[in-house]
Amino acid sequence: MTISHRISFLCASVLLATLQIRAADESLPKVKIAQEGRSFETEAGKPFVPFGVNYYRPGKPVVLAEFGWYGGAQKPTFDRGVHPIGTEEQQAKYLRRAVETSAGFVVGWLNWGFYDYPGARDCSELTGLLHVDGTPKAWGKTFKQLSARYSGQRISPARIGPRPALDWEACITDAAAANQSRSEYLKAFLADKPRYN
Repeated sequence: MTISHRISFLCASVLLATLQIRAADESLPKVKIAQEGRSFETEAGKPFVPFGVNYYRPGKPVVLAEFGWYGGAQKPTFDRGVHPIGTEEQQAKYLRRAVETSAGFVVGWLNWGFYDYPGARDCSELTGLLHVDGTPKAWGKTFKQLSARYSGQRISPARIGPRPALDWEACITDAAAANQSRSEYLKAFLADKPRYN
């Protein structure tokens, strides 16, 4: 399996629970970066604090929250420095594919972190849309392009091929059943055309 397929499958696995979710008829508030550049506000100028969806219910819109990957000019130090360098361009490519693959399954995306956070003890040290000094990273520029593409329009629900039924009881109690289910889902997932450019 290629790295592109692995990335796409990872994203699809995260979205498995949302396959039958459809966006609510009411529109969500339009949000922009506030004038001071460090927070968010609605079009009406009211403060907006984004937060991730923390529960799943059929018929509710889902935001893909706290997703991201690291990218920067230096080797990350979290996890005792065991991870390889991930360039800004690799970060932008990976996360662009995550957004494009999930479009139609979710109604929005909330990147995990807004700024890089040097000294963090996890991947947020290099996961930002912006460098510490506030300048955009490659991923920040890509996210801005994606935002322009999807802004102000309803994203049509994703069209996918048939998927195998998931036996939750078996999967949570039997590792072999869970592995078999993942294998069957992967086969069905790979039968679909990639959703990214």
